[in-house]
Amino acid sequence: MSIRKPCNEEECPSPRYLWETTGWQRCSKRCGAGGIQTRSVQCVRLYNGTQTSVRSSRCQGMSPPPVSKTCNQRPCPAYWKTGKWSQCSVTCGLGVKMRSVKCSKPSNADSEYVCYDSKPKTIKQCLKPSCDEGCRVVNNPMCGPSLYETYCTLRGYRKFCCRSCEEMEFIFSKSQKKGRKKK
Repeated sequence: MSIRKPCNEEECPSPRYLWETTGWQRCSKRCGAGGIQTRSVQCVRLYNGTQTSVRSSRCQGMSPPPVSKTCNQRPCPAYWKTGKWSQCSVTCGLGVKMRSVKCSKPSNADSEYVCYDSKPKTIKQCLKPSCDEGCRVVNNPMCGPSLYETYCTLRGYRKFCCRSCEEMEFIFSKSQKKGRKKK
């Protein structure tokens, strides 16, 4: 005679199906209209502690979460757009270089926009080789900056130290302009 004893009387668990998502990707734009973020969405089966990717039809009856969304919709700031520097205005001595600088309207800005950073320079000085044909470039202590104001006006000294005098005029004119602005 054999004895029978019932076992495994519990119902087998049925698999569960649900939507699983990955994290959002980086936004396609840093600012302005049209930024999009995307992510992956898939239907998975959970059964006995394991997770398996399955056809989307298995998750029917449940709406899938969105795979994309808008992002970074704040307006882009206005910015300074600079052109290339022109050539020096002279072929010798002290001259100037110029460029265009304008406040550029962001693509999604209203009619009013402001560049908040300080405006880049539109003009700068340039120093070309001396216009004096006989100019000698000499690294001589006699041609130093401390002697500039006193001796560069003298013809003989200027001929001997012409390049130093031109460089000092260049530097001196810059410092005078800065001094005037402060007042």
